[in-house]
Amino acid sequence: ADAVRESPQTKPIGAAIRELLHLPGFLPLAIVFSTVALANWIAYTWLPLYLYETFGMSLAAAGFSATFYMQAGSFAGILAGGWLADFWSARSPRGRLSTQITGILLMAPFLFSIGFVRAQYLLLIALFIYGLGRGLYDCNTLPALCDIAAPEVRYTGYGIFNFMSCLAGGAATAAAGYLKATIGLSGSFEITAGLLLLSCILLFKVRPARLSS
Repeated sequence: ADAVRESPQTKPIGAAIRELLHLPGFLPLAIVFSTVALANWIAYTWLPLYLYETFGMSLAAAGFSATFYMQAGSFAGILAGGWLADFWSARSPRGRLSTQITGILLMAPFLFSIGFVRAQYLLLIALFIYGLGRGLYDCNTLPALCDIAAPEVRYTGYGIFNFMSCLAGGAATAAAGYLKATIGLSGSFEITAGLLLLSCILLFKVRPARLSS
């Protein structure tokens, strides 16, 4: 009974959305989340074909390399990101945001490098470090939202994150395919890396509740 009384009350969807949109940090967090998702969708959709065409891998090897090394990096990044964010948050209210910024600053240059490296071992290193940065970012997405949003609107906020990211990721994946004949898949990777860096600027403007109060 105590647990039921202490659980946050949910708000009607309309009221929850209005409250979230009035939070100064919500839209920046949502835009950055969508940009990271955009990068991930493009990478997972088109990277196997890119490796097949550019490095002459078999389809099986291209599919494996395009997923395994990024996922291995993400696994390491999630483990490291949880510890780092807890450590950093104990010393600064911006600890989780700073961990996310660190993740994106790892993702962007190594996604860019995927588009032009021609040595296979360098490519696999780039994929792993890209995944590492992604893990650092991903594992702090909900905690960063919790730093700015009241408990009763957090689930709605995360749902909006996912909705926006799916729209952005699907559109970007289609655009990368459409532009393949003109800028190539490497060009899409490089443009997306630039968008990641630009989105990272928004995280510097987010103020956790401990700073805003």
